[in-house]
Amino acid sequence: GSEVHGVEAFNTSVGAGVYIHPSAASGNRLMGMHVHDCYYGVIFAHGLQGPEVNESAVVNESSGNELSNAIVEDIMCDGVSFAGYGVMTGSTV
Repeated sequence: GSEVHGVEAFNTSVGAGVYIHPSAASGNRLMGMHVHDCYYGVIFAHGLQGPEVNESAVVNESSGNELSNAIVEDIMCDGVSFAGYGVMTGSTV
């Protein structure tokens, strides 16, 4: 996965500020982002999977995708869309 820290995504009238795709994407950590003035804010695409688990425990917690400590504002449509698995924590929409 990737780690993105303190990035501003803005000013797209026809797309998304952040689009986590394809469904095989995993372990992406987006921290301290400012997403604004976009048609869509953040999209967790259909088919994204959560943490790997077996019968008794979580095997790989880092396999999910996470947006944390973000500000998502002035969005024309959906601020955040969860079509697939994603985690958003400590953020303001």
